Amino acid sequence: MPRKKSFDCVEMKREIQESLPQDYPGLPPEEQYRQIVRDLNAADDPIAAKWSALLRSGDRHETGE
Repeated sequence: MPRKKSFDCVEMKREIQESLPQDYPGLPPEEQYRQIVRDLNAADDPIAAKWSALLRSGDRHETGE
């Protein structure tokens, strides 16, 4: 019998994607993305800083900045 995982990455991704319209109501997906990038750039959090650096190093999307 498979043991229950303590962390399910796919489930976490699904939950985050479901919450985006609530976090950024009325914004189309492209603008949600730009706002998320702005929020990551402005966050005072080491994990957000890492993601922000990764986006700057290889992101091909418009960030609006």
